[in-house]
Amino acid sequence: DSKENHERFFAGLPNVPKKAKDKMAIYSLFLQHIMHSLTKNGKAAVVVPTGFITAQSGIDKKISDCFN
Repeated sequence: DSKENHERFFAGLPNVPKKAKDKMAIYSLFLQHIMHSLTKNGKAAVVVPTGFITAQSGIDKKISDCFN
């Protein structure tokens, strides 16, 4: 719960089940980390599963709103 983690994970921390760490929730952490690590004019290319960015609720929506 440090200041840096609040900035890095601006959209929130998903519930990542211990038995399903390879599911969609982990991608929201990964994308937030990448976005936080970029410089102001930095660019990144990331491939995520179909439907991830089109989510319309919760953490996924907060992340996708950054691209609009």
